[in-house]
Amino acid sequence: MSLPICPATQIPMTVHNQKLVDKIARGLRSHYPLFYVLGWEEERIERLLTAISSSFSEGRPLITWTSSLGFDNGDKAQPIQDPMAALQAIGRAEAPALYLMKDLPAYFTDNPALVRGVRDLYYRLKGRGSYVFFSHPVLNLPDVLKKEVFFVEMELPSEEEILEQLQRYLKKIPQVTQPPQELLHRLAVAMKGLSLTEVGHLLARIFGRESLEMEPSVRFKKKRRKSCARRVASATVRYSTRWTTSAAWTISRSGC
Repeated sequence: MSLPICPATQIPMTVHNQKLVDKIARGLRSHYPLFYVLGWEEERIERLLTAISSSFSEGRPLITWTSSLGFDNGDKAQPIQDPMAALQAIGRAEAPALYLMKDLPAYFTDNPALVRGVRDLYYRLKGRGSYVFFSHPVLNLPDVLKKEVFFVEMELPSEEEILEQLQRYLKKIPQVTQPPQELLHRLAVAMKGLSLTEVGHLLARIFGRESLEMEPSVRFKKKRRKSCARRVASATVRYSTRWTTSAAWTISRSGC
């Protein structure tokens, strides 16, 4: 199965994204109807699945589901909020589609009936051309589902993706003189380990000021615990309205 990426989705086809697409493609070629996507960023997951849905020769819509809103398919909405009822609705649907069920795995704990419902859906969807993606930032996949559900992980964005986010953000601020590319690369390296959502919030802190003449200084620290050590990454950004040799960006990063 060939899965070309639709240009309209504007997804940076980085090495990380290509690996994820290739792995999902393997699952689709193997006719797995159910997928577990481990990842923090729902918007990135949804954009990627939108691209994949449009890559089918006959096309398939991407229908999202949450327990708060039910199904959302553009202009058509179905307020089916109960997880079991949602699975049953997908099983009854006749038209092929891709479904993204956000945070459904959160309901697996101490819920054998729902786990059984997922297994039932697996057998019902086999060979029908519909595919269901369960997304969640935490791995909560019961052992009894590991043979039926194809597991993929969306990693945090690469330096390349962060760099493209920086470039897109700065283009939206006409009063900002575009910094040298080398400095943007250094900032992207300092921000590695953040999600694109966190990058967006940090950029808003740096540039979201009414006046850019005070040369604001923002210090951002990101801490993550590992099993054997604590990694600490900090990025200090000093901004000036003119890019000169005496007033530019200064970026520092430290870790263990």
